Amino acid sequence: MAASIPNWKGLSPRLLSAGECWHPRPPTEAEMWKASVTEIQRAKVDEDVPYQVYDSLEQPSSDVAGNVATSLMQIRMRRKEDEDEGQWSELQRNPVTVLNLFPSYLAQRVHIPLRLKQHLEFEDPPPKAANITPKYAFVDVHIDHGMEAISICVGRCRKVWFLWPPTTDNLKEMERLDHRDPDRLIRSYLDDGILLQTDKSTGIHVPSGWLHATFTIEGGFLVGITPVTAESIGLISSCTSSELVSEPGTQPNLKGYIRGLETALRSTKPSVLQDTLDGWQHLGPQLAILRTGKKGLGDNGKALRAIWDEFLLRFSLKLQRRRSEDQVMVLTSESCCNLTDPAFPDHFRAVHMVPVFSHSRSRV
Repeated sequence: MAASIPNWKGLSPRLLSAGECWHPRPPTEAEMWKASVTEIQRAKVDEDVPYQVYDSLEQPSSDVAGNVATSLMQIRMRRKEDEDEGQWSELQRNPVTVLNLFPSYLAQRVHIPLRLKQHLEFEDPPPKAANITPKYAFVDVHIDHGMEAISICVGRCRKVWFLWPPTTDNLKEMERLDHRDPDRLIRSYLDDGILLQTDKSTGIHVPSGWLHATFTIEGGFLVGITPVTAESIGLISSCTSSELVSEPGTQPNLKGYIRGLETALRSTKPSVLQDTLDGWQHLGPQLAILRTGKKGLGDNGKALRAIWDEFLLRFSLKLQRRRSEDQVMVLTSESCCNLTDPAFPDHFRAVHMVPVFSHSRSRV
């Protein structure tokens, strides 16, 4: 019997033609090298380092600048003479990965393929970034917090992808694994896996929620787009709720949920709106508890309240103009919200917003 899959829309990972992702053409390795160095220098001057640096054991680097230089050397030193001189053998012992560089060079060059936009509503504009991944770099099994991932290798870079669907059994296995364990993939018991390989000619789309790990067989640059979609709001809500349960007392990262909520509430699909409301009914009480803590919800609370206020204002105006045409929502047994009722905005504020945001102006 197949394991059940919560909040999963049935999309599977797929290979893409790299040409679908670039306009007007893919960058060269030299162009990516120059753009990455420029971004690293800018971040150093601004004292703003948005990227992360990890060693072969997936531990954050204490020497960010030094290890960025090492990572760049590792993807550069691939010639036969380097190996003969023993330089590469010394460097390859600890491949250093640099994640989430944001060179402005990429902004207009890489984009979401049109065929994916036919099925999913993406946030606009979507985040774009580049990773520096030397030969033998390994990123262990993880989930990208409900985000879609569209990744394309540049130049000689080649990667192997290990992927598993977000089934109930697989998600429970992920909760069991120690995320500090660098060998957690080897120790895991994940089912229904897929193995794919990408190079400069092929991109890959990893749907939201899919568990995945990567191994670099030829070092270089990986360019990625990591947007949320309206359709993934149910999964994003579940991931956020699980994080609040598994790490009580800590300040959660709500940025992914905020992005997903804003995207979902602009959708015209009734099913998306229903998933959004159901997700908030589960998540809201947890946020209400978090609000009473020392740090409260901070700027996240202000952002969430602003998004819901804007949605309810739009909904009220729309309901007044076209009330009869808006009665299209099929309600589930989970929901207490009747979107065909003119009193829905008031009901939602009183029942689902006040407990989270009331008396919180100083700590929201």
